[in-house]
Parts: sequence; structure tokens; C-alpha cells
Amino acid sequence: DLVRSRGLGDVYKRQVYENAANLACVGAEPLCIVNCLNFASPLHPEVFHDMEQAVLGLGDMARTLDTPVVGGNVSLYNESDEYGTEIKPTPSIGMAGKGPVRRWTKAAAGDILALVGETGEHLGGSVLDAVTGCGGAAPAIADPSLLPLIRERVAADRFSGVTDLSKGGLLVALAKLAPNAEVRLSGDPVTALFSETYGRFLVAVKNEADLAGLPATVIGTAGGEGLRIAVGDEKVVLSPEEIEFSLSSITRLMRY
Repeated sequence: DLVRSRGLGDVYKRQVYENAANLACVGAEPLCIVNCLNFASPLHPEVFHDMEQAVLGLGDMARTLDTPVVGGNVSLYNESDEYGTEIKPTPSIGMAGKGPVRRWTKAAAGDILALVGETGEHLGGSVLDAVTGCGGAAPAIADPSLLPLIRERVAADRFSGVTDLSKGGLLVALAKLAPNAEVRLSGDPVTALFSETYGRFLVAVKNEADLAGLPATVIGTAGGEGLRIAVGDEKVVLSPEEIEFSLSSITRLMRY
């Protein structure tokens, strides 16, 4: 069975990795990639440079994952001389994978929540950076060695639910996978909740033994009402209504 993942986000290697991580979360192995490379005029040196780096980056990670690019298209000269505007570099990809038909599920009440992978101080280019201008280091390229470990456990039904961490960091992952949960974290609250270090997964399991062999840290339990997060002495509580409102923002914007 074919499983598809489409991503439009960070260019270069991280974009390819994130699509592979999306497939791993449903137990699928990457088969191939198609792309759409959208840029302004390549006659501008800076645009040509962006194009070059995008192609090199996408190709590098595709080779790392042994996943060929089998097709795509290019859209150039997306700009207006009249208005002096041009689009930002927007390479997008779709990745097809092979795996059993599987429906993505949220964590159930009583499930143990664990964070797989290490969190770094990577706020540069994050959603938090876009909103507040906080700056910081950009995330490094993720180590793909976790992908088969996640994929195999999903295929073996070892997880009740799983999602990769990308835009929005752990807070967004919790809102998606476990919107009703009690969570306790350590360290700096901003880094813990908003860092966008790649190569991490939030998983829900029935038994802590199912985390064996993974670099996992138990962070809480699903259940109750709303998302209750404690980081040291700091506490954050998000109601179900607040979470639903935030997750439906694009839907609201698209409605007339």
C-alpha cells in the first residue's frame, strides 16, 4: 500500500527528513520523492544561489535516506517588476512510502507519554522566533538513525500514538497527540516547549517497557481535561477550547 506525505517548510535537508519522519509515524518506509521548486528570477544572483542550495540539500538527504527523486517541476520568474515583489524560495516535496494501511491516532487516557531524542537550544527560525524575534541557533540536520526504530515499533503496534516534532516544537506536538494530558518537563521552559530540534518524536505507550532501546524520557500521562504542563516552578494550562481554536487557525483563515 502506498502512503503519501507532503511537506512545505524548511528548505534543503530538513524538509526531506521531516517527510521521512512523517512516514515513520505511520510505519511506512520511504520509496521516492517528487518535488516542485518555486523561485523568483534565477537572473538574480541571490535567487540562483538559493536554487543551487535547495537542489544540493534535497539531493544530499535523498541520498542519505536512499530515496530517489523520480519527478517534479520547476516554477521560476515568480515576481512582479511593476510592484517590485517576488516570492520567497519555496521548494516543496512529496514523499511516497510503503507500509500497511494505518490510521493515525491520538493518545488515549492512561497512556504514558515519552519524548524520544535529545532537545537542543534551537529557536532560530522557529515559530517562536517568527512571532517574538527571539533569535537563536537554527536546528542541526537530524540523525536519520531513529527513523527505522520508530517505523518498526509503529508497524509492530508498540505505540498507541506517535508524532514527530517540527514546527512549534513539543508544545504543538502535545496539542496534536495528547491535548488532554498532565506533563512535567525540566530545564528552561522556553527551550523545553518551543525548541525545534529535529530528530525527535513524541510517543504514547501503554507500557513503559515498549520504550526499551529508544533514547526516550517519560514526560507525562494522557488523560484529564486540557493540557497541563509544569516546567520547574512554571505552569501552563491550555483548555480544550483554546487548543481547538489554535489548531483550526488555517481553516478559519480559508473560510470566506
